[in-house]
Amino acid sequence: ESHTTVEGLQIQGSTGSDAIYVGFTRTNTILDKVISEGRRNGGQGGMYALGSGKGINSWFVQRGTTGYALHVHYGTWTFSGSFFLRPSDVATSTEALNLGSACTVKNCGAFGFTNFYSGTAPSGSNNCSDVAITFGTNNQASKTYANQFVTTTDAARDFRPKAGADLLNNGVTDTTNIPAAADAVGTARPQGSAWDIGAIE
Repeated sequence: ESHTTVEGLQIQGSTGSDAIYVGFTRTNTILDKVISEGRRNGGQGGMYALGSGKGINSWFVQRGTTGYALHVHYGTWTFSGSFFLRPSDVATSTEALNLGSACTVKNCGAFGFTNFYSGTAPSGSNNCSDVAITFGTNNQASKTYANQFVTTTDAARDFRPKAGADLLNNGVTDTTNIPAAADAVGTARPQGSAWDIGAIE
């Protein structure tokens, strides 16, 4: 269906599968406060998207050894206040996002991949990664993965920002995409001098 909102879902794909698939006839999908973990080796893992929509205050995690956290085949998607992650002890050989069309990526963190994206360059700003960010402005690029989250390994993963992280106070106000100005657990944004990057304020 179109105009579907999925909120508060935590889902893990089985070995070799994507966690979430959004079909090409689906428009205006909203994924809010979602934790999507894929285990597909090759291709996408956390999400395969067609149609159009938004991913906000969410985690898209690729736990397979190869493949993206998220693949947008075509359609227009906006991602704000979200994370694209691969655990630090899982071998990496791919980019976080594989984009077949123009998307917007704002206030997002991408860690554990060789590149932020491949394909069509996204627009956006105020993103953070452990690799170069070759689009947008006001980004925090080439930052140390271990300095960002409580725990980054696969078995003990705890992808909440920790004190001193580059994710903190480096976001931009985005009430267009997150009108409630709150994070994934309902905390008001901002708590410091500016919005934090990612799903947790």
